[in-house]
Amino acid sequence: MRTRTADKDGSQGEERGQRAALFPALSEGSKEKRAVSILLACMEQVPELARSLLQAQGAPLGKKSRLSAWTEIGPTGKKGTNRPDGRIEVESTRGQKWVALLEAKIGKASLDSEQIESYLAETRGSGIDALITISNDFAVLANHHPTYRGKTPKGVTLLHWSWRSILTNCRLLTDGGEIEDRDHRWVIEHLVRFLGHPSTGVTRFDRMPASWKEITEAISAGAGIKKGSEAALEVAAAWIQETRDLGLQLTELLHQPVPVKLNRTERDDPAVFISRVLDGLCKEQGLEVEYLIPDGVSSLKVYADLRGKTLTSSMTIGAPEDRKTAKARVNWLLRQLAKTRDDGIYLKAAYGRREDLQATLARVREDPGVLSKDDPKICPRRFEVKLISDLGRRMEGPKTIVQALETHVPEFYTQVGQYLRPWVPSAPRVAAQKDKETTHDGESEIAATESGGASTEDPGADEYQPHPGGTGDSTSRNGAPNVGRMVPGDHVA
Repeated sequence: MRTRTADKDGSQGEERGQRAALFPALSEGSKEKRAVSILLACMEQVPELARSLLQAQGAPLGKKSRLSAWTEIGPTGKKGTNRPDGRIEVESTRGQKWVALLEAKIGKASLDSEQIESYLAETRGSGIDALITISNDFAVLANHHPTYRGKTPKGVTLLHWSWRSILTNCRLLTDGGEIEDRDHRWVIEHLVRFLGHPSTGVTRFDRMPASWKEITEAISAGAGIKKGSEAALEVAAAWIQETRDLGLQLTELLHQPVPVKLNRTERDDPAVFISRVLDGLCKEQGLEVEYLIPDGVSSLKVYADLRGKTLTSSMTIGAPEDRKTAKARVNWLLRQLAKTRDDGIYLKAAYGRREDLQATLARVREDPGVLSKDDPKICPRRFEVKLISDLGRRMEGPKTIVQALETHVPEFYTQVGQYLRPWVPSAPRVAAQKDKETTHDGESEIAATESGGASTEDPGADEYQPHPGGTGDSTSRNGAPNVGRMVPGDHVA
């Protein structure tokens, strides 16, 4: 994508407004206009930023496409009275043109559904392809708007970015080395500094709505929750926002995008996703989210049990098929958790049609046989590793529940998730070489490999040796893991 050269007068008429400026001459009180102008100017000059935000939204952003952006826009539509905060135009080398209007709020200001509806109505027949809103509200996906529930005109896409998602996206671009041009990297680094400063007005999701206390108290009293109630809708929408913010925190922790897991129908239709969240709240009296961990052994599930007042994070790992006894399979898992602290960690062995067995990590370390059936040759098929936190009254606090989540989930990944590795079967051995490596009494002396372990027939060879400290040296005291680099091209907004 080509970056633009400086304009002679910076003006393009009232309809388009002023070209976006990296150093806007605005009053100190114009936080929104300043943030929008700086963001759009950076998108014009840094193709990697523009592509990361817009390419998945239908904009024809090739290497030679041209992006132009304006602020202080004139009224939209033929009889329009609304004045958007910005306008983006993308033109491809083939003459394709994509135009988006931008409406932004910052600080505690909220997006107005009536204003959004008015903008959408004025886009009909005006050549506008998208309306983009930006605020401190969070959306799971760009096409899942956090506040607007109405219909959009045919041919127009409604998108939403949170300021924090833009900030996280910029950090991924710089941390992943995706920006090769030195000047472009300098621009994005300074955009990160600008958006990260408290005075800019970019905030995190830090509390559930007031209706959270009403819902939790009703559940504690044994009362049911109606799916169509205003309180339930508010709590479900707030949970979705918190899970997105939490996903951004995991993204920054791992330096790789950590999206929420959705099926195809939920990705295409936000109403389907919020309906699932409401079903969990009203029928099961719990809230759940699942994160896709890059190269992880499984997704990371988080469950808030409002009735039991507990938080549970968990990941699942398949049992090694070359271990012939349950105890050997359990010891294989324990070696992966050698640096994990015991506090609140549970292991569950799943036996398929037979009853599952569960015990604390501390108990299993003392006796790996506690997860074995009476017949030692009946082996578990998979394991689930959990961190369970009992919140008690903290579950009822709109702010304390968010604080608990943002401590609990990173702690689980730091203590458990980053250490789990799937079992990989050993490559088949050459028959002639097998004979040479066999002793006179017929016992194999082949050394254990990381995937196959020691002798698969001898459970004693897999005996687990506990780690005395339990914390390991690959994480810091505050729980920051040593993790891989980001996957280039992933989009987190």
